[in-house]
Amino acid sequence: MVVGIKPIVVEPELVRFGSHEQLELYQACCELDDATVIEPVNDINDVLLRDDGTRKDGLRFSKHALIQLCERISPGLSTLAQDLAGLKRRADVYDEVIDPRLACRVINSCAKLRFRVKDGLYTRQLIIHAPAGVIDGVVGPKYKYLAHRTLYETVDEMLVSSDTPSVFDSAVICGRHMSMNWVVQKELFSLSNGDKYQGGYYFSNSEGGGAGVHAAASISMVDTDMRCVSELRSISHAGKSFNKRLGELLSGVLVCGEEQVEDLRERCEQLLVTPLEVFDNDKHQVNRERQKVIINLLVSRGVDIFAAKAILNLVIYGEAETEQDFVLQRMMNIEDGCVYDVLVWLMRYADTCQGVLREKIERAAFDLFTGNFDL
Repeated sequence: MVVGIKPIVVEPELVRFGSHEQLELYQACCELDDATVIEPVNDINDVLLRDDGTRKDGLRFSKHALIQLCERISPGLSTLAQDLAGLKRRADVYDEVIDPRLACRVINSCAKLRFRVKDGLYTRQLIIHAPAGVIDGVVGPKYKYLAHRTLYETVDEMLVSSDTPSVFDSAVICGRHMSMNWVVQKELFSLSNGDKYQGGYYFSNSEGGGAGVHAAASISMVDTDMRCVSELRSISHAGKSFNKRLGELLSGVLVCGEEQVEDLRERCEQLLVTPLEVFDNDKHQVNRERQKVIINLLVSRGVDIFAAKAILNLVIYGEAETEQDFVLQRMMNIEDGCVYDVLVWLMRYADTCQGVLREKIERAAFDLFTGNFDL
């Protein structure tokens, strides 16, 4: 968001829960569920915005909900509205090219024009966090609301009765999106560099639409917030027999054998000794062609281009607290890293992201971990 411009949306609050905060997580889920109201869109005034982004009754849209609103009105409106409102621009862009009021008026004009089109806004429902006065989601008529509390209770009950003992590891709630990770207490394997890994189970849910319920097997580095997740099994928040499909989804991911544990360990040991070959041998400078190949491979696995470039820079140059430190590091004769460094930075970078983006990066890390692709 551009400095000095008041946003027309509410940015999501991020709350992390550690391994000893399982009760706090459950309480947060209960509080959010108790504060949730679902209202149908009965009238055009239910979605019209004032110049400051508020509805006539003072409620504000979250960024996620505003995007959903725009997508239901017209293709491309979401990108235009975010651009005009300054939600997609860097802070060094001149304020003169940003006009949040115009963004609201454009949304209103389009909403009035297309309110009654087939499957239009008149068919939608609003997910509202009443105490905060925030509209968190704009969902369809067949949407099945699944509270984080319900998912947590179901998962916890299933894992307690599982033959493989597991414990709660971590969770993140960001707006209406929640992710949870349980880990099997028994160590999966350790590497020659000292890194230790454990298996587990990953689950996520979006109460505000836009994503369904996800479940996957996870592999986590012991005593860190770094993990990778297998291919996501998912169901949407709609359709018949929803509760039955939810049970099948959650039980399906619990079948996670350890027959290939030794193969995983050997794969990681191989990554440790496989050079990344990202430097020019003669000039000891970054080989741009090799850099481009690695970035394109990460993008092909679902990592967005910005994250792929950032991850490779971290692999090559490490962390830098200031721009000056970064420049100095670029001038140093840095030794070539190994492919395992990319795996580690994928997991570390994923921990700074949220929601679907984090899942995509952790999914790419799992593919590299298990040999589904090579760099």
